[in-house]
Amino acid sequence: TCDTHLQYEMNRFQACLQTTNLRHCCYSSKNSLRLQLSLGIYICFLQDRAENFGDNLLVITLEEYSLHTSETLERGFHFLKIKVDLKELGRFLEGSQTMNVRQEEDVRQGDMLESTRVKLRSFYQPYNLMLARYFQDRKFLYDY
Repeated sequence: TCDTHLQYEMNRFQACLQTTNLRHCCYSSKNSLRLQLSLGIYICFLQDRAENFGDNLLVITLEEYSLHTSETLERGFHFLKIKVDLKELGRFLEGSQTMNVRQEEDVRQGDMLESTRVKLRSFYQPYNLMLARYFQDRKFLYDY
C-alpha cells in the first residue's frame, strides 16, 4: 500500500538524518526511492538558493496561486520589475484553463487516505516550521 511505502521512505530519511545533515539527505537519491519525499522539504533548497544567489526571493505557494491567480501574478511581475498590461493579463487568464489536474483514473481511486495525510503532515511539519521562521511568514505552516 501507499502507507507502507510512505512509512518505509520516511524511516529511511530519518535514518539518514541520524548519520548526516538535512542537506545531504535531501539531495541524495538513496533516501528517496519512489515517493521523492525530500522534494517537499523546501527549506533545504530555498536556503541553498539564498546562500548562492542572495535572498531576493519571492516564494509563491500553490494555494496562493490557485486561489488568487491574477493578484499572485501581479505580485510576481512587480517583484521582477516587469511591466504588464493588467487588462491584457485578465483577458489571458479568462481564456486559460487549469492544466495540472488529477487524471480521471486518479479521481476514480478517490482521495488520499486520512492516515497518509496525517503521516505526511507529521513528516513535513518541522521543515515547514523552519521555512516559516526563515521567511518570517506563517503561510508555510499550513494551519499546523
